[in-house]
Amino acid sequence: MRPYLGALLAFVLLTGAALAALVAIDDDDAPRAETLPVARAPVTRTATPSPTATSTATATPLPPPPTLTPEPAATPPPAVQSQPPRANERFDPGFAAAVLAGINAERAARGLAPLASDAALSRSAAGYAQLLVQQGALSHTAGGTTVLERARSAGYAVPTPLGEVIWKLTGVAPPERAVSDWLASPVHRDAILSPRYRVAGAGCYFRQAERQQARCVVDLGA
Repeated sequence: MRPYLGALLAFVLLTGAALAALVAIDDDDAPRAETLPVARAPVTRTATPSPTATSTATATPLPPPPTLTPEPAATPPPAVQSQPPRANERFDPGFAAAVLAGINAERAARGLAPLASDAALSRSAAGYAQLLVQQGALSHTAGGTTVLERARSAGYAVPTPLGEVIWKLTGVAPPERAVSDWLASPVHRDAILSPRYRVAGAGCYFRQAERQQARCVVDLGA
């Protein structure tokens, strides 16, 4: 009986080792999940409604300096150009200038240099504000363009670090409301108060319907 028991025990041990080896192989060959970067949508903040106005702000976080290597045969991106206002719609350069002045006042209060007005970024911002109103959109990629493409199409020298903040207004509010809404959100505040930006362009577009609708866009450049 003992030789038989010894053989049986050896068989069990060998079988266990074979199973362990098989499990190890299966573990090594098993598919492994990969962690992919999660795209973060631009942060949207809705201000507390007041009896006269509601507003929403959204901003692009500070991007790294983009690297442009256009191919010789590449088709240039479509430009977002300002068009003549439609009925009941208008550009408001004075409102846009007041928004930029408000940003510069906040920068001065913190010892930061003011943002100089840039004509190309102003064209980019104004054209995009008009597009957002006419599409009823609140996005940094409406019309299939990015802030980099819009700035380049408007004549801004790129690549440089670029940023953008957008404000939506329903009702009536002063330009200071846009600045205070941006300051109330960390990502917006970091953008408009960033020392890396030296120039900016602001554009504001309004539609008068049952309730006034508006978008203000500020494009920021280094």
